[in-house]
Amino acid sequence: FQTTQTKSAQQVQDDFKAQNGGQLPSQPVVSRYETKISPSEQVRAGSKTTLSSYIVVVNGATGTPPTIEEEISLFDPDGKRITNTRKLANQNGETGAFTTSFSFTLPEGVKQGVYPVKTSVLLNGQQASAGEARLQVVMTQRGSVVALLSE
Repeated sequence: FQTTQTKSAQQVQDDFKAQNGGQLPSQPVVSRYETKISPSEQVRAGSKTTLSSYIVVVNGATGTPPTIEEEISLFDPDGKRITNTRKLANQNGETGAFTTSFSFTLPEGVKQGVYPVKTSVLLNGQQASAGEARLQVVMTQRGSVVALLSE
């Protein structure tokens, strides 16, 4: 897991105010949350796959920055949770814009099917935004496993 702050709290607040009549929200809000999986088309089992996110959190008029966490859950084709990871996005304790990335490797021999990947941003432990992507694992004619990724 990696995280980088790409805009300061002040820059994000200024952008929000410009789009909202000079006002801040009463409480901190996630104003943007996007995720993508790369490579975006195919990846062979045993090679690295990365889920990247762009998170923008505007501090509310209260002025107390929230704890910003991102949670990623991978499910098997039967709906059973395989793994769940939660990481701190604002390691400096501020709001702003952040890019995060989780990397993982699909093991050789993984079974065919659709693997849902659910993501969410939590502010002070409460879900504020969510997304979902799907990993579809198929067998090729040569018998090797290829993961086709879609969002």
